[in-house]
Amino acid sequence: MAEKERIKKMPVKELKAYLDRHNTSHADLFEKAENTGDNCRLCGKQQQE
Repeated sequence: MAEKERIKKMPVKELKAYLDRHNTSHADLFEKAENTGDNCRLCGKQQQE
């Protein structure tokens, strides 16, 4: 279980390298957007940081 938590917290570059080492494709993965603290362009609400 600790390994899953460690993997979830990996930066994107490190995760991709980990998947490459384990011969697992990361082609269908995408990065989630960072919250910047800006207002949402659709609803105007403040984004969380």
